[in-house]
Amino acid sequence: MPSENRDKGLSEMSVSEREQLSNLKAVIFDYGEVLCLPPTPEDIEGSAHLLGIGSDLFRVLWSRNRDLYDRGDLSPEIYWRKFAEDAGQSMDAAKLRALAERDVAMWSRPNPGMLGWLEELSAVGMKTAVLSNMHSDMVQYARRNFRWLDRLSWTTLSAEVRSIKPERAIYEHCLRGLGVAPPESLFIDDREVNLAGARALGIHGIQYRSMAQLRNDLEAAGFPVKYGAQFHLGNGSKALSLCFRNGQLEETGLAAGVLNHPATSVAWLANKIAPNGLALEAGQVVLAGSFIRPIETRKGDTIQADYGPYGSVSCYFA
Repeated sequence: MPSENRDKGLSEMSVSEREQLSNLKAVIFDYGEVLCLPPTPEDIEGSAHLLGIGSDLFRVLWSRNRDLYDRGDLSPEIYWRKFAEDAGQSMDAAKLRALAERDVAMWSRPNPGMLGWLEELSAVGMKTAVLSNMHSDMVQYARRNFRWLDRLSWTTLSAEVRSIKPERAIYEHCLRGLGVAPPESLFIDDREVNLAGARALGIHGIQYRSMAQLRNDLEAAGFPVKYGAQFHLGNGSKALSLCFRNGQLEETGLAAGVLNHPATSVAWLANKIAPNGLALEAGQVVLAGSFIRPIETRKGDTIQADYGPYGSVSCYFA
């Protein structure tokens, strides 16, 4: 729900800067509204209703002390009590906890395409990181539930390092953890003010508005195709499958994981067995591509597989 200046973008990047994107060593992602989807109007309305105020006022008050909250200067209890005080409403412990839990939940819906591309980057050797303004409740939830965090090269979360974007210190923390120089990194964020802070250090920056826009900007900036700018960002020729359990990303599988394309692996198999007088016959099933590990499921779990442009399938375990 942050206020954003979206007027600036790739046009600010000089030709020399665009050429340098071909030599990147790391891609750094914002979390909110980049790797996760934004809260819905229903999310905001529900939380506002708990406080007995309108959605517009809720949005204003939500931002008022958010920087202090994200940096760890305010505890969840103090943040929400200040929120209620500013709204002229009372706040008991049960209502406080309900609001805090709703706040975490509405920032926990993954953006499948962006998470898929992040996984692709990691799989082909690009360093990846998350650099996010994130309060302590959200940090704890993410550490417990987001398994994909373990596959990153580095994680910089504001409440843990006691610094927020666009402060210089938080970018420097991320760069040190990645072990890269500013010109060797690209930062993707939905807010121009945060990108300006990154660019002040020499980090390349692209503003995220949509996956299609990001793909176009990456191509225009000379981002190396081998690092997947054409995969889940709009071109399904090398489709990635994302497997979720109860809305949380568990595993990914890249169809190009075997010989760069599943059809190539089938052709390899046919050529391999041909000298022995064998052939692939009509009606036979060949499993090509990549596989994911088994995912433990329990009663009440929902498993969803997202195949990007090819659709998705889900099942509920009753």
